[in-house]
Amino acid sequence: MMFLTAFLIQGLFVTAALAFPSSRLGERMAARRARRSSSTHQSKPLNLVAAPEVTNTTQTTSSASVEFSENWAGAILISDTNQTYQSISGTFIVPSISAAPSIGVEQCVSIWVGIDGDTCDNAIMQTGLDLCIQGIETSIVGWSQFFPAAAVDFEGLSFSAGQSVTLVVNVIGDLGLEGSLAIENNSNGQSMFREVVAPFGPSLCQVNAEWIVEDFETCSGSDCSLVPFPDFGIVVFTSATAFTSSGGTSTPATAQILDMEQNGQILATTTVSGDTVTIVYAAGG
Repeated sequence: MMFLTAFLIQGLFVTAALAFPSSRLGERMAARRARRSSSTHQSKPLNLVAAPEVTNTTQTTSSASVEFSENWAGAILISDTNQTYQSISGTFIVPSISAAPSIGVEQCVSIWVGIDGDTCDNAIMQTGLDLCIQGIETSIVGWSQFFPAAAVDFEGLSFSAGQSVTLVVNVIGDLGLEGSLAIENNSNGQSMFREVVAPFGPSLCQVNAEWIVEDFETCSGSDCSLVPFPDFGIVVFTSATAFTSSGGTSTPATAQILDMEQNGQILATTTVSGDTVTIVYAAGG
């Protein structure tokens, strides 16, 4: 945590400690990168849907208002006109995912923190992990993205289920055009950061800060579709904190709650308590 503490609070960058994955994991990651060359990961802004008439789960949410999205589950802070978000962080334990047996193709879930993408949807600055499974083969890849550009992998980081990971997104300057993103694997000591610049001109509004589990898109040219979604069990963001440009801090306690719904079926539900966001896979309930 020392790496990201310095990164977030002091704005200082230290050399990332790198380790290289095993040959088998490396092969899976190489294959994944090859697929991305023609079919790219594309996290996208929140897409709200109507509440289902009948839910398929007994999971309950917190007393905060709940909205439904086809691609996001989690918690979103939405600022008033007097504050903007400068950075966001959160720590979670990498879950163990399992594939739906009736689906023979790769299934993926993305876990990330970011700034913007809800009430300001022209740009998102975010970083996180993609967890994918096909058959018995699982891959976990760290990435960063300044939407609308596609995600870029953090090569040289390795992850496995049960490890603790901290994510940080930090906006540089006051124009919303630059930022720095970091991932630290607290369990094996690896960490890495990347500086990013807004693509194609759109800037951040810095009015949203979010902790999210996502069913992301893959795109081949202009043809995009949501990837099949696996059972991710539970994701718990702890020490979830957003820092404002004025130096204040906010937790998800007052955040907008999102549950994920596709075709009338609830796939994931969310609860918040203090600085903790809990997102539970619900389609099997």
